[in-house]
Amino acid sequence: MRASPGDVTVVTVAANSGEALLHWRDAWTPSGCRLLVADNGSSDQSPAKSGVPVIQTGGNMGFGAGVNAAVRACETPLILVTNPDTLPETPSSLPALLGFHREGTLSGAALLDGAGNLAASGGRWPTVQWVAAQVFRRARPLWNGLPPNWIQGALILAERSLFISELGGFHRDYPLYFEDVDLCARAHARSVETRFCEGARFVHREGTGAPPAGAVRLACFHWGMWKWFDLNRPGLSGTVRWLVMLKCLVRMSVFPASSPERQGYALALTALRSRISPTLPSL
Repeated sequence: MRASPGDVTVVTVAANSGEALLHWRDAWTPSGCRLLVADNGSSDQSPAKSGVPVIQTGGNMGFGAGVNAAVRACETPLILVTNPDTLPETPSSLPALLGFHREGTLSGAALLDGAGNLAASGGRWPTVQWVAAQVFRRARPLWNGLPPNWIQGALILAERSLFISELGGFHRDYPLYFEDVDLCARAHARSVETRFCEGARFVHREGTGAPPAGAVRLACFHWGMWKWFDLNRPGLSGTVRWLVMLKCLVRMSVFPASSPERQGYALALTALRSRISPTLPSL
């Protein structure tokens, strides 16, 4: 039986998301689905202003942990994970995705940037070669065509029971970044298919749903890069950890000491050396 919008709760995480959260509410409300926000300790009052049901997480837990808290509180059979800056392109976007989705799978869709151009909607599995290539050069995107091995956490449709009970939600060891790559890798290991719907289009105005926090985000990205191998390709974990630390040292040598980039790479290096994840700041 085909699912309807009433079978879906669209969840997101607020972290001082400001006007983006209100735009998210306004864009999703006409679709007929339920809405639920996990508030990661926002100080800007945007969750309360939205008038949407809110789950208080008690602090800045990160995107994955916030989503998990929201999904556990959902009552619908389907959940749609979104960023607060992910919106349906048209009223037909959600019905198209629901018509494509199959029970027992993770489904993603085409993401567009704010200008309407096709954006990265997923990608291929990370490799040691991909990590090594960026030590001295700019990192190449993992996105390199269809079908993707993993789909972006900015838009994932799944049965609530599959997401939480079978897959355990997003892994707690990723404060930001790579939690979606990890979720899909664990799904793949359990023979859960990851599917991509080119015919359903959504807008992802990336970076507008949370404050910049450049240094911490940079540290979390490099932590997540190593942690993905540590959890999913443990035999390669030592090599990748060494390569990512080398990249951090190289980058620290070219940025001024007071720059957010230098601080971010230094935070990443400390986390990788200690094997303790970066701490997200209070909001």
